Amino acid sequence: MLTEAMVEAATHAGEGASWDVRWDGADGVPGFGVRVYPSGRKSYLVIYRVGGRRRTYTIGSTSRIALEAARDRAKRIALEASDGFDPLAERRRSRGVGTFGELCDVYVEEYAKPLKATWKEDERRIEKHVRSALGSKAAGAITADDVRYLHREITRRSPIEANRVLALVSRIWTFGRGRGLVASDAENPASGVLLNSEQRRMRWIRPAEMRRLAAAVQNEEDLHVRAAIWISLLIGCRKRELLSTRWRDVNLASRELVIHDPKGSKTSGEPKDGHTYALPAVAVAILDALPRETAWVFPSPRQSGSGHRTDVRAAWRRIRTAAGLEDVRWQDLRYSTGSWLASSGGSPHLMGSVLGHRDAKVTEAYAQIAATERLCALEGVSQQIFEAAGVDAEMVVNGIRPSQRDASDADDHETIAARLRAEAEAMLEHAERRHQETRFAAIDLLGHLSVTQPQYDDSSSQSLVL
Repeated sequence: MLTEAMVEAATHAGEGASWDVRWDGADGVPGFGVRVYPSGRKSYLVIYRVGGRRRTYTIGSTSRIALEAARDRAKRIALEASDGFDPLAERRRSRGVGTFGELCDVYVEEYAKPLKATWKEDERRIEKHVRSALGSKAAGAITADDVRYLHREITRRSPIEANRVLALVSRIWTFGRGRGLVASDAENPASGVLLNSEQRRMRWIRPAEMRRLAAAVQNEEDLHVRAAIWISLLIGCRKRELLSTRWRDVNLASRELVIHDPKGSKTSGEPKDGHTYALPAVAVAILDALPRETAWVFPSPRQSGSGHRTDVRAAWRRIRTAAGLEDVRWQDLRYSTGSWLASSGGSPHLMGSVLGHRDAKVTEAYAQIAATERLCALEGVSQQIFEAAGVDAEMVVNGIRPSQRDASDADDHETIAARLRAEAEAMLEHAERRHQETRFAAIDLLGHLSVTQPQYDDSSSQSLVL
């Protein structure tokens, strides 16, 4: 149970603007706690459900209300919610939205959280940039000059981030106007601010850089981060997709990882669409080596609302610095997988099918690409990756597997490894056979057309070594 001393001593323990709440505990009021912000500000809150919706009610600042008074208020709120009454909705109806900071809170709770898979990015930007600059101003009094100044200040450090914050301010304002929280005839203050120019940035890991990256990854102490980076490289998935994967979404027997919240999904529940990533042999072995401690493949190392990891920036920063690749972003791992697929002769449709691109124009074409063909392509990519990295795949897997496994577990792993090795070799043989069939068909066609037959080099045939 919280005490005044615990509240006074609490400091923000997360990274960036991450959510950090100290709960009242099993002996206290359910859902009651104190939220600690990166700035040092602290507020009492209570979380409750009404009508199936999760609500977060901010009771007040710790500097203005005593702990016991806040706890009593939380009890009354929970009691009202149990009777089907929504205290948060009633408070908003009675007093409206005064400041832009309050409008931001309503936006996060009633729009971003229920509808946006990336709501934590919105919350991070609000806490890092928006609240300090605009939060105390009246929501209806924000001017274009206020927003322009904020955009200019962020541009000094990060022009792209400045554009994202500008879009967020505009979205929050539009949300408030649609809900009647700001005047319907008021002009959006962000509409007159010019965006910074942006150029699409494409960066991938070159073969000469792969060895440095692999060494840095192998020296990282966090085995879940090591596993996540290798899997990202091997299958080309997005970071958010991978970190939010549950064990129920992983099928090692069929060598598939099913994503239930693809990019662009606007629901936190079951999606309307999804993507299934093929798992090459090494990726299967890495996943098999990970401990199954919770329902999540990449569980959070500390208590969090999601239960899985959402922020690996500190570890990724260590790895990039050690490798001398400070300009490489996590999403560049995905670009690297695509570049290796392209260099291997993969068609745009094959690349889209492997990486889960969501272009409606080629979705139908992707469906025609068999899972076997995707696996064959990724087996070739994994071989290129480990050749460039200069590390043995089995060493990577052994570095992830906990040492305290009994003999039966080791035997099971050897059986799985042998089966995966055989499957991988069979797939490569299948790919070579298809290549030969295509070659003979082309020769036959050229013969009918009386065209000189081209010369083929069969020296490129390779077998997977795991």
